[in-house]
Amino acid sequence: MKTLVCLVMVSVSTVPAAAQGQVNINNRGLPIAQIIRDWVGRPLVGTNFVAQIVYGANAGSLTATLGDVMPFRVATTAYPGTWNPGSAGIRTLTGFVAGNTVSMRVNVWDSTVFSSWSAASAALSAGHYWTITQAGSSAVFSYTVGTAGDPRSLNIMDFTGFSLTSLPSDPEPTTIALSVVGIAALLWSRRK
Repeated sequence: MKTLVCLVMVSVSTVPAAAQGQVNINNRGLPIAQIIRDWVGRPLVGTNFVAQIVYGANAGSLTATLGDVMPFRVATTAYPGTWNPGSAGIRTLTGFVAGNTVSMRVNVWDSTVFSSWSAASAALSAGHYWTITQAGSSAVFSYTVGTAGDPRSLNIMDFTGFSLTSLPSDPEPTTIALSVVGIAALLWSRRK
C-alpha cells in the first residue's frame, strides 16, 4: 500500500513539470526586423552585451526571467544583432502551458558597465551614466505557447527588434573635484 501511495504522489508531482510551456528564445534565423541594433543603427555585436528575456501573464507582471543572460555574438559573426542562447535555446515557461498567451520583453545592456538590468534601467531612467554606454529594452510582446510537436510554434515571432539608447557620460566625481581644486589654486595664486 505504501508503494502505491508513493507512486501516485510521484506521478502527480511530475505532471505539472512535464506540462510546462516552452519557447525558443533564439532570435537568430528570424526576420531582419527582429535583430538588436546599437545606438547608431548597426547590428549589435560584442560578448560584453547581454540579453535577458522577462515574462509574465501581462505587461504589468514581467517578473520571471527565462534563464541566464545571453551574450551577443563576436564582431566577426555571420549573425550580427543576435544573442547566443547557448545549448539551451528552448526554455521552460513556468506556470504556462501550450495555448496560453504570455507577455514578454527583451532587456539588453553592457555587462562590463552594469551588473544587472536593474542597474542599466536606473541609468536609462536618469538619462546618463558616468561613462558612455548603451542599454535598452524591447516593447512588450505576446507569445502564444507552442507545442514540442510543432517546433516553429515555439519561436518568438511577435518580438520586434530595437535599437539601444546611448547614455551620455557625466563628468566623474573625481574629475569635478580636480576641477574645483584647479580653480581654487588659480584663484589663490592670483591673490598673491
